[in-house]
Amino acid sequence: MIRAILPLGLLFAVACGGDTDDTDIPFTQGTPTAAGVCEVLVEDPLDVTDVTDLGYSAEQLLRDLENIRVNTLEWADGDSDGLVMEMAYTGGQVTYYERSLSGNATADLVAACVTGLEFPVSMTFVTDIGDRFDETFEVNMRTLRREEATWTIMVDVGSLTGTWTPIDSGIDESAYTSGSLVIEGVSDEIGSGGTIKYHGTSADGAIEKIVVANFTPPPYL
Repeated sequence: MIRAILPLGLLFAVACGGDTDDTDIPFTQGTPTAAGVCEVLVEDPLDVTDVTDLGYSAEQLLRDLENIRVNTLEWADGDSDGLVMEMAYTGGQVTYYERSLSGNATADLVAACVTGLEFPVSMTFVTDIGDRFDETFEVNMRTLRREEATWTIMVDVGSLTGTWTPIDSGIDESAYTSGSLVIEGVSDEIGSGGTIKYHGTSADGAIEKIVVANFTPPPYL
């Protein structure tokens, strides 16, 4: 029997927070000293049609997600584009995870240590004016409830197939030893919302996170 999931309020409060990604968040009251630990309690491979104790299957959620959506992309400099996104399930493994978090966990660990269904999709991510983004990603969808899925993409800037480069967003690549683009989103039957950030790693290993753009479902939906 699948045990109860973690409170959704805690999970989404962290997932939807601002740029406080690196702030330590005490998971227990008092003054914990142990580093945060995420333990996998259950890892069950499932068929896409299997309904868990969460009350839904991956197939049911995919009925909402597998579609072409035109979202609104707002660049950090104030310009905007349409962002066409399409998700398609191509038969990858569906897995139910139950995880337990303990210790003094960072926000990143809290966001990753969740209970729910996970499965891969192929996602196209294309700006509809010009070709600043013209990408296809393999994305792991995380579903904490029937209505929506969360996901994160991290890709080396040099592997992008669109024309966007950091200088287009006023970012000086020479200030960093390496750089990646991180796209975080939440998707449902209306569309997708999220952020695009450049993560620049400096010589001392510090990572600076610079907002490139935000995207939301179009306002007329």
